[in-house]
Amino acid sequence: MPIGTRCVIDTVKDLKSSLLEALNESSEGVLLDVSQIEEIDTAGIQLFVSLFNEVEKRKIPLKFKGPMNEKVLEQFQLSGVRYGEQING
Repeated sequence: MPIGTRCVIDTVKDLKSSLLEALNESSEGVLLDVSQIEEIDTAGIQLFVSLFNEVEKRKIPLKFKGPMNEKVLEQFQLSGVRYGEQING
């Protein structure tokens, strides 16, 4: 599932709906394409944190197609979110 180029406050609501729909449709896992993200803000990072919590709760595999843009990955690191290495791993 592609995330798009922007994961920011004005796109997060639609992204969240799409991600939850993908999670509801697949118990076998979700593949997110994070390679096109060029911009992320606090709302976008919160969306990823929420997503990680949800897949952990549901025990659904989550995989990433990347690599993630270095500037975006840096935002994860600056925010202290420990999931950045999983996304780019």
